[in-house]
Amino acid sequence: MAQLRKVLVVGGGIAGMSCAIQLRKAGVAVDLIDIDPHWRVYGAGITITGPTLRALQTLGVLEPVVAGGATWSGARMYDQSGKLLQEIPIPPLADDLPATAGIMRPVLHKILSTRTLELGVQVRLGTTVSHLEDRGGELQVRLSDDTVANYDLVVGADGIFSRIRERLFTQAPRPSFTGQVIYRLVAERPRAFDRTHFFMAREAKLGFNPVSPTHMYMFLLLTSPGNPWI
Repeated sequence: MAQLRKVLVVGGGIAGMSCAIQLRKAGVAVDLIDIDPHWRVYGAGITITGPTLRALQTLGVLEPVVAGGATWSGARMYDQSGKLLQEIPIPPLADDLPATAGIMRPVLHKILSTRTLELGVQVRLGTTVSHLEDRGGELQVRLSDDTVANYDLVVGADGIFSRIRERLFTQAPRPSFTGQVIYRLVAERPRAFDRTHFFMAREAKLGFNPVSPTHMYMFLLLTSPGNPWI
């Protein structure tokens, strides 16, 4: 870390912002770029388990995450007819951590982006890397807006179809469809849904997870080899 003076983080999602936050806390100058000019986030809710809660605590955002989401310490598993199969206790990793939490992805994005900006990360939107050259000790980067700058480190945090990974590791396998799909929706949360609920069938798994004091998300995971658009 002592050798790092300036770092470029490519991608403004959870991973990119978390990396930028920790680098700034260590005194490193950080530029963060994201190809989306509006720095948007997609998806419904996200469930956060113990290791991630511990990481959010390290980032300094655990308190707003807990306040903006929901926490619980167990799960219930049912068969497809609704018969309770098992109560699953989930202990916390530490006394000062919740066991499990859930939050809406846009809420988590807002919390992390606020922390990112507060720490002085220089955020530039609507741009990406167009050229990257290793000059033996530093990396020269040209962005898609023709800006050129030198960095000690470039971090690729630009998602599952990372262009940085493709650029640097040309032989790396590309992501491929596994035959599973998942559908999600957000709904008001009945009082009884105070923890994770799983309903298990032979070809599908249905689940409900709290994401706030008032809402939950439902997911349906199923086999769908043809990946039809519904």
